[in-house]
Amino acid sequence: MDIAKYSAGTYTQQYQYKSFSPAPINVNWTWSDRKTHLLIEQANLKLGELNAFSLHMPDVDIFIQMHVVKEATTSSRIEGTLLLTISSRPSTRSWMVMAELGA
Repeated sequence: MDIAKYSAGTYTQQYQYKSFSPAPINVNWTWSDRKTHLLIEQANLKLGELNAFSLHMPDVDIFIQMHVVKEATTSSRIEGTLLLTISSRPSTRSWMVMAELGA
């Protein structure tokens, strides 16, 4: 399927409303734009780097949790709200409680 001709789905008129029926996504994609091909190659390289990095991490879940908390803290500062994160890690049997006031 040519990606330029792709449609996410169709709207179907029902009795008194319209419903959205998504198009199948398990198709072979083709594209004729060289830039798209280069961007997909770059994305594949970055995914490979991320996969290699995850193999060297002792516990990827802690790494991901650290970045989720960082993003939540940054968002709360922007919004000026209170952030309270409580996380239970069964593998380490520890609790992390973090409260931070927005600026």
